[in-house]
Amino acid sequence: MTSKVISSSKFILLGSVVSKIFTFAGSVVLARILFPEDYGYLTLTTVFTVFLQQIGNFGIEVFYLQEKTSSKEEEEGVLQIVFKLRLFTNAVLFAIQVVTALVFYFFLEKVIVGQLLLIFSFTYIFEILSSVNGAILKKELTFKPIAIANTARDVASVVSRVLFASLGFGPLSFGFGAVIGSFCQAVCIRYAKKMKVDWKFWDKSYFLRVYNFSKHVLLGSIGSYASQQMDKLIMVSFFDLSKIGFYSFGYSNAGIPFTYIFSPQQQLILSYSANLKDKPALLLERIYDMSRIIFLLTGPLYVLAYFNCDYIVTFVFGDKWLMAGVYVQVFIIYFFFLSFLTPFNGLLTALGRPDIVSKITLAKMIVLIPVLFTFAVFVDDLIWYCFAFSVISVLFDLLKANAGLKQIGGSVFSFVLKNSDVIFILVILSVLEIIVSSTDYLSPPLTLLTSLVLVLFFWIVFSIRGKDRELVKKIIFKR
Repeated sequence: MTSKVISSSKFILLGSVVSKIFTFAGSVVLARILFPEDYGYLTLTTVFTVFLQQIGNFGIEVFYLQEKTSSKEEEEGVLQIVFKLRLFTNAVLFAIQVVTALVFYFFLEKVIVGQLLLIFSFTYIFEILSSVNGAILKKELTFKPIAIANTARDVASVVSRVLFASLGFGPLSFGFGAVIGSFCQAVCIRYAKKMKVDWKFWDKSYFLRVYNFSKHVLLGSIGSYASQQMDKLIMVSFFDLSKIGFYSFGYSNAGIPFTYIFSPQQQLILSYSANLKDKPALLLERIYDMSRIIFLLTGPLYVLAYFNCDYIVTFVFGDKWLMAGVYVQVFIIYFFFLSFLTPFNGLLTALGRPDIVSKITLAKMIVLIPVLFTFAVFVDDLIWYCFAFSVISVLFDLLKANAGLKQIGGSVFSFVLKNSDVIFILVILSVLEIIVSSTDYLSPPLTLLTSLVLVLFFWIVFSIRGKDRELVKKIIFKR
C-alpha cells in the first residue's frame, strides 16, 4: 500500500506544480488587469458561498472513506445512500444560492454581488456529477485521475478568468472561471470512474450511520466557517472595499503554495491515515516523516518570501499592490504553520473522531469572533486585525493537530523536539536575512539573489546528511 500511496502522491504533486504555475501566472495577469475593489467584491461574495460550501461538505463522502465495511454489498449500499444525500444536499444549496443572488440583485441593489452569487451557484450542480465518484477513487487510493481532474480544473479556471477579465467582465471573471473549472473537473472524474445509481434503493440503517457521523462534521464545519470566514464577514462591515481587496490579495497569494501543493495532498493523507488507523505507531512515524520533509523543503522558501516580500510583490504584480505587501507577510507566516501541519490536520477525522474536531472549531469560533470584533471597532489599521486572525487560527490549528497526535501516541511538542535541528537552522537563516535586508549596500534584486544563495546552502547542508537524504528518497522517490 505504501508504494501505491507514494505513486499517488507523485501524481498529486506533479498536478499541483502544474496548477501552481498556471495559477501564479494567472494571478499575475489578473492583478495587472483588475483593481483592489474587484477583489473586494470577490471577498464579499465568498463570505456567503463558503458558508454554503461548509454546510454542504458535512462529511458525506468522508464517512464513506473512513467506514470499514464487511462486504461488497454493504459498501455498495453505503455508496448509494451517500450519492443520494449528496444529490439532495447540493440541489438545496443551489436553490438557496439562486434565491440569495436574486435578493442581492433586486432588493439590496448589490448588482455585482448578486451576479457573482448566481454564477457561482452552478458549481453545486457539477459537484453532484463527480464528488461521490471521486470518493470511490480516493478509497481505492487511485489518485492519478483525481490529480488530472484537479489540474484540468485549475488550468481551465485560470484561463477562463484571464479571458473574461481581459474582455472587461471585471470581478465576474472569478465566477466564470470557477464554473468552467468545476465543469472540467467533473467531466474528468466521471470519465475515470463511473458509478451506477440504483434509484430505488434506500436503507434507513445506512442513512443513520452516515447521519451519526456527519452531524459532528456539520458542527465542525459551521465552527470552521466561523473561524475561517468570520474575519471576512466582520471585515466587510467595518472596512472599505480597497482595504478588503488588499487583505484578500495578501491571503490568496501568500496561500498559493499551500493551496496548490499541500491542500490537495490532504485527501490522500486522510485516506492513507484511515487505512493505517489500526497501526498507530506506524502511522505516527509516517506522518512525522511527511511533516519533516515539508519543513526541509519549504521552510527556507517561506523565509525568503517573507524578507523579500515588498520587492517580489511590486516586481511581479505592479506598484499598485505595494500596500498589500504587509498583508502578504502576515499570511506567509500563517501558511507556513498550516503547511507543516498538513499531515496532522485530518488525523482526527481519519481516526473517526469528528466530535473532537467540532468541539475545537466551535471553541475557536467563540474566541475568534469577539477578538476580531474588538479589533474592527477599536483599531483602525486592518493589519492588526489580520495579525489577530492569523495568531488565533494558528493556535487552534496546533491544538487540533496535537489532539490528533495524542490519539496515536504523539504530540506537537515531541514533533518539535524531533525537528529542533531544522528549526534552529531556520532561525539562523532568518537572522541572516534580517542582516542582509537591513544593509544599505545591496539593492532589492541583489538582496533577493543573496537570499536564494542562503536557501540553496540550507538545502545542501541537509541533502548531504544521510538521515534526511534517505528520508527524502523514501517519501518522494521510492517506487
